[in-house]
Amino acid sequence: MKWVIAFTLVLSFLAFSECRYHDLKHKTGDDILHLLKAGNHDIYMLAFYHPSEGHQHLSSSNHHLVERLQSGFLEKNDIKDLYFAAIDATNPTYSQLMAELEIDVDDLIVEPTLFLMEHGNGFVITGPRAIQEMKMNLNELLENRDHGF
Repeated sequence: MKWVIAFTLVLSFLAFSECRYHDLKHKTGDDILHLLKAGNHDIYMLAFYHPSEGHQHLSSSNHHLVERLQSGFLEKNDIKDLYFAAIDATNPTYSQLMAELEIDVDDLIVEPTLFLMEHGNGFVITGPRAIQEMKMNLNELLENRDHGF
């Protein structure tokens, strides 16, 4: 009987120690636009990047941003109803999404861009301090959500 309790506790711990965010399920940008326009209070975090295999600096910058977001922030914080996706901006099925969010693919040749949104309030964030700025903006969105805005 004790091993059943111990086994249950271990499984519970593993279930809670896994990802603390949700992968945003999508096949096209229209799938994401539908969710963004749904009017819910979920938090959407999108990392837009240009793969540009020919530029080592950009490839490294893209990988570094996504890795820091996932392992350095998303997996360490338990934020209710947060959905994350990394979007290849060269995929034409995301062009309408990028147009509506006013994200220019030419800007992504220089550096990746973060998009953060909750209930119609959103931020487009770029630059070397993108993750720090995202944290500040996320705190603002969470406070607004807690107050019912």
